Amino acid sequence: MKNSDPNPRHLKGGGIIQRLFSIGVFVVFLYLIKLAIEGNFDAEVARFAAWLENLLG
Repeated sequence: MKNSDPNPRHLKGGGIIQRLFSIGVFVVFLYLIKLAIEGNFDAEVARFAAWLENLLG
């Protein structure tokens, strides 16, 4: 069976903003995994929640 399109479309990567955002999300997940391994995850979540509560209300 022959491909009907003689010039196949290649996948294009996202723009620079999308790539930077993806790297940022990856770094955040790595940080959360590091906290979980070290056992500091609950303390950091509580600290973040306190900061957010102070900021918003």
